[in-house]
Amino acid sequence: MSARQILLAVVLLYTGLFLFAGHGEAAPPKLVDMSNLEAPVTQGSPTTYFDLLKLIFPDLYQITQEAPDAIATQTALIRHIGRDYAETSLEGNIKFTSFTVSAIQSQNRPLLLLLIDTTIETKIDGNPNIDTYSLLALFQNGRPPKLLDLLDIKTDHLNGFWTENPIIKLNPGNEAVLVYSNHFNTNQNYTIVRMLFVEKNHLEQICDVFSFDYKTQCETFRSKPVFWTVPDAGHDYPKVVAAVNLKMQSNPKECKPRITGHTKSFRAEFQWDNMKKQYKETSGNLEKLVRFYEKYF
Repeated sequence: MSARQILLAVVLLYTGLFLFAGHGEAAPPKLVDMSNLEAPVTQGSPTTYFDLLKLIFPDLYQITQEAPDAIATQTALIRHIGRDYAETSLEGNIKFTSFTVSAIQSQNRPLLLLLIDTTIETKIDGNPNIDTYSLLALFQNGRPPKLLDLLDIKTDHLNGFWTENPIIKLNPGNEAVLVYSNHFNTNQNYTIVRMLFVEKNHLEQICDVFSFDYKTQCETFRSKPVFWTVPDAGHDYPKVVAAVNLKMQSNPKECKPRITGHTKSFRAEFQWDNMKKQYKETSGNLEKLVRFYEKYF
């Protein structure tokens, strides 16, 4: 099998492209035919998917005797969203499992986000070791395209864009993107949702929200994160409100104590600091929600 065939076999049976309708609202994702990586990323664009991937994986397609099954063997410099490791270039036998494309605006510029799930095989003390990464790449789609930032958003088992429409409009010309990390078991579901935006050509975090679902015979609740913005006169960006709606279900009559179904909302507000050039939390009670969750861990 040729290097090109290997690449096409592992890259993207399922790929979503987020297209934008009017007023910066994201349309639902749709599958894109990725059988030809020379296809343009947007209609009429000179930039192809291969052009973007080549910026992330400089030796893309280069199959060597030392790494006969690799699609690439090194990456561009990567930052981790939780700063679990220092900015670094990863090396090993790199394969892709999926990737998704989204558009995003910053300072009235149309930029591209490419989310790539990868596996990197290395050897530790002579034994094979496989690590997985969820790489969120930010591109300027020009002639030629430019890789602006590369962020590993993996902090849990499942990682990706949050919901079918992960783009939120901040103000005219600027948008944010929601990404998540998640794991679950038979009766517990843990999720962290982060809101990111582009500041000085880097992906920066506005806020993050932790939500937790719990289910037993006598006690069940679900948590739903929601986000919105509020105009903020005198500031470069609007206030961002992050809320979690906690819905407690009524339990069966044989359970003691009885629980009547109800919903509570917890929230935090984040404001842009024009001097420090960052968002900071100014009010809220999300800590109270976390203390409630801790009783079930």
